[in-house]
Amino acid sequence: MKITFKIEYKYENGYVLARLLNLKENIELKVNAKLETFNIKNIAPSNALNTGNKQRTDLFVFCLKNKATLEKLTVGKIVELV
Repeated sequence: MKITFKIEYKYENGYVLARLLNLKENIELKVNAKLETFNIKNIAPSNALNTGNKQRTDLFVFCLKNKATLEKLTVGKIVELV
């Protein structure tokens, strides 16, 4: 099954906040993993809290290897982790 995310926010420093759309999938970051065609350095769960003051398990922060490619990603875009 494809692991898909929706871009929620872009930070100028090359980081992207994305919401996992298929919550039942395990996420495994492989060497040379990409978010669509965008090379990523790292992925980490966000520290955002829900209304019950518990950590949200659907938000992740991606660090792009090349922050210049950030302009090609748009908020609301659905992307796949490959």
